[in-house]
Amino acid sequence: MSDANGATTPNGTKATAASAFRWRYLLVFLLVAGPIASWMLDPTGFLAGGSWMGLVMIHLLVPALDALAGEDDEVPLNGRTPLMNRLLPLLCLPAWYLLLFWAMALESRASAWGWWGLALSLGASGGILAINAAHELIHRPGRVERTAGAMLLVGVCYGAFKIEHVRGHHLRVATPLDSASARRGESVYAFIPRSVLGTLRHAWTLERNRLVAAGEQVWGPRNEWLRLAAASAGLALLIGGVFGATALALFLAASVVAVVELEIINYVEHYGLQRLQLPDGRFEPVTPAHSVERQYRRRQCVPVQSAAPRRPPRARRARLPAPAQPAAGADSPPGLRSDGAGRPAAAAVAAADGRAASANRLRRPLCRPSRRARRRPRRAGTAEAPAP
Repeated sequence: MSDANGATTPNGTKATAASAFRWRYLLVFLLVAGPIASWMLDPTGFLAGGSWMGLVMIHLLVPALDALAGEDDEVPLNGRTPLMNRLLPLLCLPAWYLLLFWAMALESRASAWGWWGLALSLGASGGILAINAAHELIHRPGRVERTAGAMLLVGVCYGAFKIEHVRGHHLRVATPLDSASARRGESVYAFIPRSVLGTLRHAWTLERNRLVAAGEQVWGPRNEWLRLAAASAGLALLIGGVFGATALALFLAASVVAVVELEIINYVEHYGLQRLQLPDGRFEPVTPAHSVERQYRRRQCVPVQSAAPRRPPRARRARLPAPAQPAAGADSPPGLRSDGAGRPAAAAVAAADGRAASANRLRRPLCRPSRRARRRPRRAGTAEAPAP
């Protein structure tokens, strides 16, 4: 249960919007301070191979702490969003570019082993500081925040994600139309190129259709796809011109690593999950059952899943700061139709579609139905869900 002032956590304590910010969230900036401090303390050792520590921390230390600490019991909160929760993803913008240009400035002095460690660690950090922070910001209503999100994506050469994720993925997730939803039986190696190319193509299609409908030129300055691509190309030329060809190669390699890490997360979150297609041709509304997300205490310190505290269920998080959204529970509507802006469908449609969603969850092996869904009696005359 929740009220206007806050929510009740699983351990029975009352959480309010004023207490939503946790100072441990600031530990994400160790991704910047850690490598720089390590280099300052031992420049030779860092350039010879100590640069691998960033990759080791993100992919070995954080998962190990997850296993020891268990899942987080914090919940998304109602009420006013604390200022620090709004600022945290924005602070990732200067943090990412500081880390990026610092790496560009010293890469020429690194050994071959240290260079690859720097590239992989920088890319892994970019998956958090750039892409995950941008993912939070591009859902915000403010122009400044969305622009900051675009600038972060420019820093990893994936600006098309801003267009396709909000206007495409949220509408088509867990359907055959969505390139970012892995099909059952599809390997991660086949999924990653399909997802990246599909994101680029569909983002272009969305922007082209928008401009045509508005009577604007497709190949013009109002094309956001072209603006973001030009910004990434300009950044690459700047790095190559100032720091040299090897720095440009480092930037491109780190961008590839960051994008691959994002797509691996997409692969895990949506693998094999499907929404039922209703008789009218539409798909059932998006629910939390259409993505696999688990929250851990330590991961909220180094937010691999998001650069902002606790994201709410996918169906209700678009365009709202995560900590300000309500917790999913008995007070939540049975389903919200994702139209790219998080607007709810009519209550009658949501109720009808919610029953179809429950039937679909019962035959989805990666997602166990809730106890309420298992206890809920099936209405007389309701047809069985078709076999997958």
